[in-house]
Amino acid sequence: VNQAKQTGATPLHIACLEGLSAVVLCLLRAGANTAASTSDGHTALQLAKEKGHTECERAFEAAAREAKRAEIEAKVERAVAERAAAERVEAERAAEEAAAALLAEEESEKCAEDKKKAKKRGKKKKQGGGGGAGPSQEAEAPAE
Repeated sequence: VNQAKQTGATPLHIACLEGLSAVVLCLLRAGANTAASTSDGHTALQLAKEKGHTECERAFEAAAREAKRAEIEAKVERAVAERAAAERVEAERAAEEAAAALLAEEESEKCAEDKKKAKKRGKKKKQGGGGGAGPSQEAEAPAE
């Protein structure tokens, strides 16, 4: 697209000299270098103006508008992607906090249940349990 002749003229320069506005637009969309100048210092747009090819000038304007629109759309897409990423991070953080809260609640409930069980065991021991599991209340017989 930007291959220059010995004179420095690129395909864009030639299309502007010849008044080929559709070719100019196509080259601009393909990324032709608008700042390139010929050996005598002319840019393609300058050549189009000198030759009175207003359609070529309009092609430059249209390409500039398209480039600006594409730049804005790219910025919007980046902003949307960044926002989505931030929302994902926030959702993950909230999920982690919720999971931690649930684990803490379960642990608290388990501790409360363990305390109740320990309290019940303490009451049974004070009441004398009668389960026969402890030492006998009868006096020991003398050994012969």
